Amino acid sequence: MAQCRRVFQRIRSRERYTKQLNRNLSLPFKTQAHICSLDGAMDEITVLEKTGENEYVVDYRGVKCSAVFNYCNFSYYVDDVYGKINTEVKNNG
Repeated sequence: MAQCRRVFQRIRSRERYTKQLNRNLSLPFKTQAHICSLDGAMDEITVLEKTGENEYVVDYRGVKCSAVFNYCNFSYYVDDVYGKINTEVKNNG
């Protein structure tokens, strides 16, 4: 019973943190994230835009990449290998 209570307390704590995070989110901002090309090592990123529930567009060393936010450990994971976002505009002329 006590273990169940602790689990529910952790879930409620995460829900409160998530709501507060979404309310206070003023973009862009700088933070630390796990970087794919660095085998998960941490480096600084700039979060530019929220695109989904836990999906973001971030800037890592001048390249726009996709990233996800993990609510379990409250950290960002940046895919700078396969998640690069092409910002070139195609000219149809």
